Amino acid sequence: MKYALIVFVIVGFLVGGMKVYYTKAINTPLSVSEEMVSVTIKTGQRVNSIADLLMREGVIRSALMFKVYLRLNGLENRIQAGEYDISRDLNIKEVVEILSHGTFDIRLTIIEGWRVEEIADYIGTFKGLSFSGVDFLEIAKDYEGKIFPDTYIVPMYISAMDLVDLMRSTFNQKFSSRMREDLEKSGLSLDEAVIFASIVERESKLFEDRSKVAGILLRRLKNNWPLEADASVQYVLGYQTEIDPKSGEYISSWWKRNLYESDLKVDSPYNTRKNAGLPPSPICNPGFDSLKAVVYFEESEFWYYVSDEEGKMHYAKTLDEHNENVRKYINNY
Repeated sequence: MKYALIVFVIVGFLVGGMKVYYTKAINTPLSVSEEMVSVTIKTGQRVNSIADLLMREGVIRSALMFKVYLRLNGLENRIQAGEYDISRDLNIKEVVEILSHGTFDIRLTIIEGWRVEEIADYIGTFKGLSFSGVDFLEIAKDYEGKIFPDTYIVPMYISAMDLVDLMRSTFNQKFSSRMREDLEKSGLSLDEAVIFASIVERESKLFEDRSKVAGILLRRLKNNWPLEADASVQYVLGYQTEIDPKSGEYISSWWKRNLYESDLKVDSPYNTRKNAGLPPSPICNPGFDSLKAVVYFEESEFWYYVSDEEGKMHYAKTLDEHNENVRKYINNY
């Protein structure tokens, strides 16, 4: 009995360890890179051959775990032939989901802080969709701020209207009723909060800074100060081609990197350097963290902030302190 118990315990540990290894193996992507890999699955191609192909192309971490996952979930006969573009940052479960749905599905990854024109440009790169980026923009332009940044797996035959509706529906789900109730503390309406969050999204790069930046901007707003958010000026200026001062090369972007005194004087209701209050509408589509930061903003004694080259914020209580931070972290780049 004693030896049987020991064997039972050992087997239990082995089984438990295998479960942990299996769970980690199927949920951990091979890479954090979003590089797309083109893979062709042939009609009648066997699972062993598919697994070897995916591993050889750098799509999955383990051919064995790929086959085990298919066997345990009864998916061996669900893999469909076709040509696929698969991102390297997917785990085995996500790869299998794509291969089992076939090439009629497409994966769209919308980045936090993109304006609708950027999203339209990105969508325009997908040849299989039934509509163009211009078609998308025509509908989405009225919903700036509520096109929720996320990863969407959608059928290629989806319409532009249905895609916009899906993104807006996701926004409504993420901005929960509880958050909307808690929003009352800030004194902002839902639409104002979205405008506010769009500014926070573009002004703060790091997660840990967003609630504090939101608190500073809200403090300025309540005291009738101009928000002085450079991001709103960038939004007004729109698509720009400029010379990168470091590389000397021409770069193009919807967000001008180097703002000059003349830029800051642009005549527009979106110019929060010249005008107090919020701009008329959102300047981008904020992610969940920025929406949350506006609802649960951090109060502080600071009135000013400036971001250094690494994206780290430096805060100040007085204009003199702020000017010193600008000299230290901006002018000395």
